[in-house]
Amino acid sequence: MSDTQNVCKRYNNFLDALPPSTLEKLPELGVDNRLSPGSMDVATDEIVSREAHEREKEYIWTKAWQMACREEQIPEIGDQYVYDICEKSYIVVRSSENEFRAFVNSCPHRGRQLREYNGNASQIRCGFHSLTWSLEGDIKHLPCLNEFTRRGKEDWRLPQVKTGTWGGFVFINPDPEAESLESYLGELPEHFKRWKLEDRYIVAHVQKICPTNWKVAQEAFMESFHVTTTHPQATLVQNNLDVKGDVFGNFSRQMSLLATPSPQKRGDVSNQDVVDAALNLLPDEEKILEVPDGVPARQFMADSQRERLRATIGDRADELEETELVDIFYYTVFPNFHPWGAFNELTYRFRPNGDDHRTSIMEVYYLQTFKEGERPAPRPTTHLSIDQWFSEAPELGNLAWVFDQDVLNFPAMQRGLESSATGKIVLTEYQEIKIRHFYELYRKWLGYDAAGVDVDTSRPRLVAG
Repeated sequence: MSDTQNVCKRYNNFLDALPPSTLEKLPELGVDNRLSPGSMDVATDEIVSREAHEREKEYIWTKAWQMACREEQIPEIGDQYVYDICEKSYIVVRSSENEFRAFVNSCPHRGRQLREYNGNASQIRCGFHSLTWSLEGDIKHLPCLNEFTRRGKEDWRLPQVKTGTWGGFVFINPDPEAESLESYLGELPEHFKRWKLEDRYIVAHVQKICPTNWKVAQEAFMESFHVTTTHPQATLVQNNLDVKGDVFGNFSRQMSLLATPSPQKRGDVSNQDVVDAALNLLPDEEKILEVPDGVPARQFMADSQRERLRATIGDRADELEETELVDIFYYTVFPNFHPWGAFNELTYRFRPNGDDHRTSIMEVYYLQTFKEGERPAPRPTTHLSIDQWFSEAPELGNLAWVFDQDVLNFPAMQRGLESSATGKIVLTEYQEIKIRHFYELYRKWLGYDAAGVDVDTSRPRLVAG
């Protein structure tokens, strides 16, 4: 076996690249929470079947905490945001300066959707018969009350679901028996205590319909094992194999070194090559940053990022470690929320495209810091159809064509999974640890045992025993 083939299991190499002082300052980076050894088989039916989609609707999307929107997307009292998941719809409302509520987006009278789009109103009103509620969900106007026999006004409160906030995001949970968001997130706030996402604003938010199941789409952003083949230009700048992956209850984390070429990259790589690759420059594009002779790319990128941040966070930029300025920290919160740590701007969300289990909605947020007390307005959302490319959203910059490289795989992944001769996929022991962790949680929520076999005989089975 060649060196190139045998470099995929080097858990501590990420830590070895960091100075001891960094680990003393950021001890959570050194926590060792690996899954038990061994690769993992996952049935293709668990991934792309209609039966799996139906069970997700019953056991995940009506019971798990899920990010609905950013607080800044509903900044004023009365702002209302429509969040759809499968065939369900909810209205997220800023009901007072520091209070958020979420209601089922359906009139209790005849079932009409109460809001079809985002906006601001001092109340919630049905467009069919004018039933009207306060922002707290209390009925304000019920025409012809005497027509509704055996029901009084107190019976007309708008059905409400649980809400919570973290990092500037608003979460909802339709399950009245669900644990609190704080309990669900566990240690996640501790990981982000230096990287407060609530102190960021939306500089880009792009939604795209993708031609594959939501799980297939998000799995492309849960490992760096695919970088060498799907994003070969990134091997100049990302050590995609010396990664550190850990799991923490309902979330997982993987970290990898940036400004450090991949072990699979052959040939000489200059410091300028590394920086150009980090900026996702196309071959014919003019250089944006010139690296001085003798300055390592990693140091140059850290210094450049520190000065960029200084414009918004001031001298706090001097307190940041090099790894926080350069490296990749990508998290996944079950089932579909992907915030990036440190001062990388990325956050992803993936969900089914309505009730279609063969297509999905992928969302990309760029979140930037701002000067204290000077929060800019969030950029409006850009919507891309299934036939459009991320590169048609100029606000994404050069990273858009990197997303497009992933999208190119999606239809072939969907068709290949549906055509599989073995009826399963095989996840690697370590490189795909985040995906393994996802399916361990997925099986728990859907009622499977560790082998993917249904443990509740009252439910239809997806996997042959």
